[in-house]
Amino acid sequence: MRFRLTILATVAATALGCSRGASRPSVLLILIDALRADHLSCYGYARETSPHLDALARGAILFRRAYSQAPWTKPSIPTLFTSLYAIQHGVYEGEARGITGSLQSDVLAPDVITVAEAFQEAGYRTAAFINNVHLQTSQGFSQGFGTYEQADLNASAINRRFLEFVDADRSRPFFVYLHFLDVHWPYRPNPPFDHRFPVPIGQIDFTKQDWRELRERINNGSAPLSAEDRARLVSLHDGAIAELDERIGELLDALQSRGLLETSVLLVTSDHGEELFDHARVGHGGTLYDEVLRIPMILRLPSGGGRVSDEVARTIDVFPTLLASARLPIPPGLEGRPLAMPSTPGSEIAEPVELIAEVRQKRTYRVAARSGHWKYIRTYRAPRQAPDYQASSEPFGLHAGMRVKVRGRFPDQAPAEVVAEQVTVKDPADGASEITGSVRELDRENRRFRLMAFTVVEEEQGRARSGVSSVAALEEGDWVKVKGSMNENSTTLVAHKLEKLPVDERGPHIEGILQSIEKDSAGTVRARMLNLTVHLDRRTKVRGPELPSSPGTAAMNPASSGVPKSRKEERPEDPFTPARLRSGEGLSIEEQMFDLERDPGELSNVSAVEPERTAELRDKVFLWLERMQKSPRIHEDVRKDLDQATIERLRALGYVR
Repeated sequence: MRFRLTILATVAATALGCSRGASRPSVLLILIDALRADHLSCYGYARETSPHLDALARGAILFRRAYSQAPWTKPSIPTLFTSLYAIQHGVYEGEARGITGSLQSDVLAPDVITVAEAFQEAGYRTAAFINNVHLQTSQGFSQGFGTYEQADLNASAINRRFLEFVDADRSRPFFVYLHFLDVHWPYRPNPPFDHRFPVPIGQIDFTKQDWRELRERINNGSAPLSAEDRARLVSLHDGAIAELDERIGELLDALQSRGLLETSVLLVTSDHGEELFDHARVGHGGTLYDEVLRIPMILRLPSGGGRVSDEVARTIDVFPTLLASARLPIPPGLEGRPLAMPSTPGSEIAEPVELIAEVRQKRTYRVAARSGHWKYIRTYRAPRQAPDYQASSEPFGLHAGMRVKVRGRFPDQAPAEVVAEQVTVKDPADGASEITGSVRELDRENRRFRLMAFTVVEEEQGRARSGVSSVAALEEGDWVKVKGSMNENSTTLVAHKLEKLPVDERGPHIEGILQSIEKDSAGTVRARMLNLTVHLDRRTKVRGPELPSSPGTAAMNPASSGVPKSRKEERPEDPFTPARLRSGEGLSIEEQMFDLERDPGELSNVSAVEPERTAELRDKVFLWLERMQKSPRIHEDVRKDLDQATIERLRALGYVR
């Protein structure tokens, strides 16, 4: 804490000296979530997605080689705020399951100095207007901001709130952070931008999809898209960029009309990029390929002057760059260095510049390093902790009376048996049984058909959706979702709702109330639901909004009180400490090496045929880990339970089931 106070006192003292001389510029940091550089016109994209950003870049410094240190928001923004790597500030996960079953988020520790605190101590008015549920005040992100608003705000609303803040007090310079989510999934630009880049319409209406489920199905290969569908999805993403660019243009015009554009420091960047089928995936968060690491970075200084820079720029450099741009001292201990200002005191840094990125999710940790046109990715996997069935009174935390959805294998040779690959705990308020599958033994005359192990009979008053008015409109082989009711010990489902499924939503599952669940002598688990036998084993994934408690016991989630609580839980030993990563003890390791000059898409792993290059970058990672191990910034993990409103907002974005 003494170190922290010394830093802030130094900044404040220097600011006092500046205030007696030349006036300091206001500083505006604009972050466009999930914006990859190569989809902007000013970075060479063929489509005209960004005319207003292009115009800004012509009078600014455009960093052609700009990269994030993480592939998604939760670890990337703390790095931008603190100029520390995620392995130092400790913020990796946004919706991790705690040992008591509650959903939790990593928290940015209060003893870490942020860029907002540095500006605040220097006498700046500070504010943030943010649309991203991962960046809440309760999770430590408001440190140093006098005004901090995090809500579901579109770009126009963020612009309006920012300008109201600016106009309220012009006596002091401001530091403001704007975080736009309009380019982020699910890509749903407003007219006319939804057809700004038209392509043939495919089979899928992306505006009506459960984005998380569709994304997972695309990424695991169970929902292959046609060329038209892939092109349409990219066009929607590009349309969202064009729409946001229009709003950025309006913001720049408003600043110019107030005389602020020419006198302020303005930096535009992103926290990460986006996968758009580059490696047969969509979204972001788990990989370290360039489609998620390469970002735009445009720095406009009051002195003006447009140029393109080949200097390596990183999100970790934003903090010191903004301070140097405002003629404020750069605190010691930061990992980044100021960009485009080599003569600034404190900017000296040993070359070559370190270009490291990392991501951690559950039992996997990845780190990437780059040298010239060579890129190395090292993946560590910790052994999965199998459930101790014998020690647990409730297998998987499940018990009779729960409502669950089961996905898995439904073998034809045993139609009354299900091998569960995934079990998801559902809302018990929905009492209807639900089955999806392929129509067999269709009997239109009696309005019935076979669906897996069940006979489906249409209810007299049943009405269907998606153009299906009755069983009579079905064909053999059609995929359907049926909701209805069943009698005990019966395999006949009376359908209250019948829905024909499009290609991208096909996948067998059953949903209903668990009748019983018990461990068997072999150490596996057997359950009964919808009069089927469901088999679960160590490979079965169990998910849900909360890890359920037993009937008659109190829920173990402190968030249920409405007051999220910070806590340090007794967790298993961390498998991914810097020391453990250096030794590799108990971890499986995979290496990838790419020659970006010959293979810019990172499709061919040449680690086996380039052993010297691989060893060189492996050593670079080990030296970085050694330095991280000695870093005084690493702190104990702190997590905070997520309240229900946050969970629902995360679910709407496709992060939580």
